[in-house]
Amino acid sequence: MIDHPQDPARHRGPLQRKSLKREVFDVLQGRVIAGAYSPGIWLRQSEIADELAVSLTPVREALDQLVAEGLAQRVPYRGVRVPTFSDDEIADAYVARLIIEAPAAGMAAHNISSSRAASLLALVEQTKSLTKPADMARYRRLNWRIHRSIADATGNRLLARVHSIALNRFPDWMLYEGLLQKPDELCRVLQREHQEHAALADAITSSRPAEAVDAALRHLRGVRQDIVSSLGVPEELLVRRESQVCSDA
Repeated sequence: MIDHPQDPARHRGPLQRKSLKREVFDVLQGRVIAGAYSPGIWLRQSEIADELAVSLTPVREALDQLVAEGLAQRVPYRGVRVPTFSDDEIADAYVARLIIEAPAAGMAAHNISSSRAASLLALVEQTKSLTKPADMARYRRLNWRIHRSIADATGNRLLARVHSIALNRFPDWMLYEGLLQKPDELCRVLQREHQEHAALADAITSSRPAEAVDAALRHLRGVRQDIVSSLGVPEELLVRRESQVCSDA
C-alpha cells in the first residue's frame, strides 16, 4: 500500500502494487475526507486515470466503491460526484451516528487492546495544535481516523462496517467548509473538539464504559450545534430527530 501524503490532493506519479482499485480508492477517499474535492464536484474517470497514470478500469471500480461507501453519488447518465446533502439527510446522518457511536464507545472501553489504546491517544494528541484554516486537510483525516479507530476497537466487525457507512454519510467536509469562512469560530470549535476527543479517549483507554458513552454523546451534541451554526440546519429538526432515539435529548 502506498504512503499517502499529508495533503492527498498533491499525489503525483503512477500508482503501483497489485490492487490498483484499492490504491485509487485510497487516494480518492483521502481527497474527499480532506475536503480537496468540494461538494458537488464531478469525479471524471478520464481525468483521474490520466493524473494517476492508470487505466479507466481501476478508476471506475474505485468510484463504484466510493458510491457504496457513501462518499460519492452516482447520477444516472451524468457520472459520479461528491454528494451534497439536504437538511433532512444531514439530520439522518447525525442521528445514525448517535445511535452507533455512543454504544460503540462503551464497547470499545470494554474491549480495546493496549496497541489500539496507544494509537487512539496518539491520534488525539496530533490534533491538539491543529486550529487554523491551513490545518484543515490534516485535521479532517485525523478526525475521521479517531472515530474509525474507536469503532474498530469494539472488536465487532459488523458494527465497525455499519459505523463506516454512517461516518462516510456524515458531511463533515460541508461542516468544516462552513467553518472555514469563520476563522475565529473555527479555532474555537477545533479546540473544543480536541477536548471532547481527549475526554472520550481517556474514558475508553481507562476502561470506563459509562463515561465513554457520556463523552461520546457530549461530543456529538457539540457537533449538533456546529451543524446549526455553520450549515444552517434548523436545530428543532435535529432535536426532534434525536428525541426519537434518545430519551434524554
